[in-house]
Amino acid sequence: MIDSLKEVNLGTDEELLKEFKDVFAWSYKEMPGLDPKLAVHHHVVKNYDRPVKKAQKCFRLDLVSLIESEVKKLIEAGFIRKVKYPTWVSSVVPVRKKNGQI
Repeated sequence: MIDSLKEVNLGTDEELLKEFKDVFAWSYKEMPGLDPKLAVHHHVVKNYDRPVKKAQKCFRLDLVSLIESEVKKLIEAGFIRKVKYPTWVSSVVPVRKKNGQI
């Protein structure tokens, strides 16, 4: 049996975030010890599939500095690490948020 759906008003997103601001991590450095089992991404590649190497993507100059700073933050926080895959490349995909940030 499925319970009926109840709608609960928690206020606006901003009110909720402000009220519980101590619960949220606002930077990568505020998340030490994050269990990798919770947030690790793995590529499932079958042994008989040939990896695809794409050409490096070119970005506008204003995006390059934003991408580099974000990658640097992720490396310093230990969320990502440098690896070399001569036959496998995955491009960065910058996305503009609703607030205009990338």
